Amino acid sequence: MMFDGALESLLREIGSTASGLGLTAWAVGGAARQHLPGEILKDIDTAVEGPATGLAERLASAWGAEVTAHDAFGTVTLVRPDGLSVDIAPTRTERYPAPGALPVVAPASIEEDIARRDFTVNAIAVCLKPDRFGEVYDPTGGREDL
Repeated sequence: MMFDGALESLLREIGSTASGLGLTAWAVGGAARQHLPGEILKDIDTAVEGPATGLAERLASAWGAEVTAHDAFGTVTLVRPDGLSVDIAPTRTERYPAPGALPVVAPASIEEDIARRDFTVNAIAVCLKPDRFGEVYDPTGGREDL
């Protein structure tokens, strides 16, 4: 998958930093669906196979970003000085103990994480690992539904 120059550079940095920590990062959400040319990207969603905190700390230090941790889900939001928001979530499964309750989350593979998503277009992931950068994981055919 091809990204525009600025987005590709940022995603490569995330993937390289994650890889340096022994983690595999994935672009998910809008970044995985690839934004239209000229569209201004305001947030990037990523999933990492492992804990999000180490990656978030490393990127926050490099970018001078503000960090907000969401401990209940193990996710972290970084806001860069340019206003771009980057969400980093560990790949996970979710179990709902009762209707309307918050989910109980557990670590999982990217395959399990993608399987829990609500729509096919939200079940697309793009690998950010340097040696697999741009590899698309789309088990539900979400690209065909766009």
